[in-house]
Amino acid sequence: MGDFLDHCVPFFFVDDLAAVVAGRIGAKYSEQCLDLEKRIKKFCDNLEFYSILNLQPINYAKTEALWSFRAIVSLRIQIKCGAEFINWTKAFKYLGYWISSKLGWNIMIKKQLRRLDKESTW
Repeated sequence: MGDFLDHCVPFFFVDDLAAVVAGRIGAKYSEQCLDLEKRIKKFCDNLEFYSILNLQPINYAKTEALWSFRAIVSLRIQIKCGAEFINWTKAFKYLGYWISSKLGWNIMIKKQLRRLDKESTW
């Protein structure tokens, strides 16, 4: 599968895939968006091609995209993988860790503190 996903940095775990598609540093924001849109399209095309060849369907209901950024900006790129649109999310859980658009530990720490509070009230 890694050979098909050459426009990203893939992370595999059992039946899960997380992929990082990075924008070009130093380019204008509008150019970065256009370039990123092309890279994501190429990634989705390659992923779908791999899934068809290997009879491993993509679970589009569980597929999400996360936009990571330094400054608060809105992204208007629509991701289409095959005939399905991929939903954007602000945070998701991967291998027990919460990953947010700011790539900080804030969500993870808050969730752990809530869990500890629940356990201590027993």
